[in-house]
Order: sequence, then structure tokens, then C-alpha cells
Amino acid sequence: MRPETEHYRTRQLLGAGLIGIAIYLTYLWVDWGLTPDVLHIAFAVRLVVMLPLGLGLCLVLLTAPPPWLRETVAAALPVLATLSTLIVVLASEAPLRTVHLHSIVVALLYLAVVQRLRFYYAVAAGLLIFALYGVAMLFLGDVDLHDPAVETVLIGLALVLSLFATFELEREWRRGYLLNVTLRLRGRTLEAASLHDPLTGLENRRALDIALSDIVAAGRAESVGLVLFDIDLFKTYNDTLGHQAGDECLKCIADVALLNARGPDRVFRYGGEEFLLLLRRTGLADTLLVAERLRRAVEASRLVHPDREGGVVTASFGAASGQLGSSEDAADLLLAADQALYQAKHAGRNRVWPPPPEAVMRLAGWDRPSLTAG
Repeated sequence: MRPETEHYRTRQLLGAGLIGIAIYLTYLWVDWGLTPDVLHIAFAVRLVVMLPLGLGLCLVLLTAPPPWLRETVAAALPVLATLSTLIVVLASEAPLRTVHLHSIVVALLYLAVVQRLRFYYAVAAGLLIFALYGVAMLFLGDVDLHDPAVETVLIGLALVLSLFATFELEREWRRGYLLNVTLRLRGRTLEAASLHDPLTGLENRRALDIALSDIVAAGRAESVGLVLFDIDLFKTYNDTLGHQAGDECLKCIADVALLNARGPDRVFRYGGEEFLLLLRRTGLADTLLVAERLRRAVEASRLVHPDREGGVVTASFGAASGQLGSSEDAADLLLAADQALYQAKHAGRNRVWPPPPEAVMRLAGWDRPSLTAG
């Protein structure tokens, strides 16, 4: 059972306990009407002994006990109420005292309808109540009841019906709980699907918007790098090799991007043949370094492109970095990355723009690459 469900169950039983105590106190009025000769005993038993004990059990529920103790404490309340009633009945000599025995039905209804005890605890409490009733019948003898067998059968039927109701209520509760869990899981699955591209499995544009919004909502201006890239001459690739080959190319490039991203980096399918890397706490130099490493990885994947010089699939990259503290900053950063990508394509494709400085290239152990012409 989930923690929030356990908490709800504890609160429900605590509320049922307080309702039970309120009902229990009304029995003093019943005592006054049916057993007036032992009213002082009724007051002592109900107010001095049983009421403090019942309140103490309710206080136990406030401590969030384990499930077995919680249900046991709850089951004890109707048993104690029945015991106190039987003590009053046995102590009385009033002619209507046996009418008080019918209040046992109220105790059975209480555990089934108000408390909604778990079935096995309800069985234990119900059988104990029935056993107490049987003991009381032995002490009362035949003179107090017109037909003890009929009375016993009626109480027994009330017990059976209350247990049947408890069983059905628990079964419906479990069905509702499982349905709720199923709906939650389905909702999470649909939410996850709405944030991912079905073809590549990458996060999509909506997920990117949420990620940028979350950074802004954190309230701390953070240095963020964006790498926006797309596959060079992808339309030609699709027209020449077909859309199925194009889909396979997109999935392959997505895998290359994931393999070459750093641990905390996130890769998104930005749209069509465009992809985007979100680099948190990253300045421009490191952003360019990530972009150049990915550019080389795409070219090294050796995907055949019949209309590209060199015969392989390449990609062009636009990089941008800046402080992200507002939604306007996010829009400006995306625009800067998009303009840089345009410059990379205009400069001949298969390159990073702005070009990584020589110092960055040397630091990464790379020579200035020989770029494939557009």
C-alpha cells in the first residue's frame, strides 16, 4: 500500500473512532431507559473505564502505527463497546435489560460500515463479539429471553451479513486502488509519450520547452549552452534513398548524438532533421568542443549519402551559450543557435559555427579538420 494510502486509512479510522465514541456515549441514554437500576454502574463502566481506554486507542492511531497494529486497535473499539454493554446487562435486574442485547447489531454495523475493517480483522472482532454474546446468554439463563435460540440466530445472521458487507467493501476498495494505480501508470506513460519523439526516442520540442522553463523557474541565472544541428542535404537523401532510409538515418544520428553527449547533457529532436543538445552550466568554449566532437562522430559514422562529396552523411552545427535567467533569455539563446546553424550551412556545411578557436582544437588534440564542401 502506498504511503499516502496508509495515511488516508489512518485518518479514516481515526475519524471512525471519534464517531464511534460519540455513538457510544448515547448508550448512557439507552442505559437510563432500559437498565435504570444500575445507572451508576453504567456511568462507571462507560465513562471511567471504557471511554479513557477508547480515547487512548484513538491516540495510538495518531502515532501512525504499522498496518497490523492500526487495524487491531480499530477492531478493539466495537469489542470494548460490546463488553461494556454486556457488563451493564448482566449487572441489571430490570425487566427490559435483554433488549439492550440488540445493541450488538449496532456494533457489528459499525465495524462493517463505519470502520470498514479489513476482512480478517472484521472476522476476528465479529467472532469475539459473538462469543461475548454467547457468554452473556449463559449467565442470563432462559428466564430473560422468550426464545434464546431465535435471538442467537438473529445475532448470528447480523454477524454474517456484516462480514459479507466488509468483504465486499474491501474487494471494491482494492479494485478502486488497482484502477487508480493503473490510471496513474497510464497517465505517466502518456505523459512520457507526449515528451518523446516516437521515431528516435529522443525528447521532443515540448520537452525542451519544459526543460528551459524549469531552468528559468529555478530563479538562478545559469550558463547554458545550446548546440543546434541538422543533417546536410537531408531532403536529397530522402528523395534518393526513400523515406524508410531517411527514418533509419534519423535514428542513427540520434544514437550518435546520445553516445557522444556528456552525462548531464540532454538531446532533443528539434523538428524534422534538426536536433538540439542542451548543455547546462557550460560556457561557449565547451559548447563548441561538444559540437565539434559530435560533428566528427556524425561524419565517422560513415552513413552513405550518394549526393554528398565524400559520399557520407554530415551535419552542420550552430552553437550558442549565455546566461539563462528568463524566458526572453531562452528565446534569444535559441535564436542565436539557429542563426549560427544558418551561418554554418552558408559557409559550406559540415562545420561548427562559430568555428572553434585553435586553442580549443589543440586542447582537444585535434588538428583543424578538412571539411567536406557543400
